[in-house]
Amino acid sequence: MPALKEVWMSVLAWKIWLYTGVDDVLGRYRRTILGPLWIVISQCAFIFGLYLIRKSIAGPDNANYLLFLAISIPAWNLIASFLIDGTNSLLRSKGYIESYPLPMPIFVIRTVVACLVNFFHLLVVFALIAIIYQHPLTLNALWFIPALLIITMFGFGACLGLSGLGVRFRDLSPAISAVIGLMFVLTPVFWVPVPELMNSAIVRYNPFFYLIEIMREPLLQSSISPNVWMTALLISVGTFIAGLTIYKMTRPTVIYWL
Repeated sequence: MPALKEVWMSVLAWKIWLYTGVDDVLGRYRRTILGPLWIVISQCAFIFGLYLIRKSIAGPDNANYLLFLAISIPAWNLIASFLIDGTNSLLRSKGYIESYPLPMPIFVIRTVVACLVNFFHLLVVFALIAIIYQHPLTLNALWFIPALLIITMFGFGACLGLSGLGVRFRDLSPAISAVIGLMFVLTPVFWVPVPELMNSAIVRYNPFFYLIEIMREPLLQSSISPNVWMTALLISVGTFIAGLTIYKMTRPTVIYWL
């Protein structure tokens, strides 16, 4: 079956990937009292810790930095989880693959769904902070929707390409985790990209900056340059095409690598 047709058939089988993706998140907290609320609690603790560090160094600050953190960190976690979890998406589904004649991209979409469910849990923190500090949301916030679609396309392409490579090269997952740890420091996630740094190489040539920026700024009620939108879209389309190409190359032999 052609790779593109297999991907399309997998998208149509939405009941399978939606159920398994949500179950992946719920399964991590099965038999706990608070369940997925632990995601929100841990996120609150992390954001509050970064806010205290910033406050102790720079002095009293307003709610802008807290809102900045509350959307930047979930956006970063979404992108990072696409890359890290994507390498293991087929490995985690080995039992399903060997037992049921299903299109293999279903299990890639399963990972994407689980990442998105986690992300929406983390957005609860931003909503709470926005309510507490009476942060207004205007029609400009609707740009968050196309931004999420662009990042989801990036995530699907990344998971699609990395899934087969992750089966073949088992060192890929820890290697990507190491790179993600470095990029977390270099990307304006917990530090604000002031005008003096906007032209620096770590911002201008950082693809993660553009993906986070299109999601962050609409909720912060800031305007985004069309160049940022175009760059983010090109990154997502390029990642999807590359992921589909890699999947097509690895698909015939991936079952033997499992």
